[in-house]
Amino acid sequence: MFASSCKHSLNVRLQNPKCGLFDESVRLIKAYAGIDCCMLSVPTGSPQNFTAIGHSSTSIRLQWDAPPRKHRNGEIVLYEVLYHQQRPSTVDWTTNTTEQSVMVEGLETSTDYNFMIRAYTAVGPGPWSNRLPFRTFPHREHHSHPCLLADPVC
Repeated sequence: MFASSCKHSLNVRLQNPKCGLFDESVRLIKAYAGIDCCMLSVPTGSPQNFTAIGHSSTSIRLQWDAPPRKHRNGEIVLYEVLYHQQRPSTVDWTTNTTEQSVMVEGLETSTDYNFMIRAYTAVGPGPWSNRLPFRTFPHREHHSHPCLLADPVC
């Protein structure tokens, strides 16, 4: 993730068991990655098209797209999902993934949840997405087809 416009130094220290330590001068290393390493930062945008798909009465699949390219500020290395029940005084849970989807399991049936997501570069996290509300299905073994959040039949 280095660009040709940045200089990086590497200190090399050699050791020989019989003669002790030898210092070698600092060498400049140039690597090319197509982005200015001096401009790497946290994402300034959140993941896009964040959706929830009911899988069972206790699990859902969350899916999203990466933040817009101009807001990534480097390579996205991780996504963090935060969720909690909508009722007051509840605990927040988090899960991390390098993929653009995750299955969240172990949810309570017929319960309202809020989900949020944010992207990370090697520098750190970006902003959270808007809240995505989702109500889990009543107790059933398994749906024959997944229901989309916007599907009025579900």
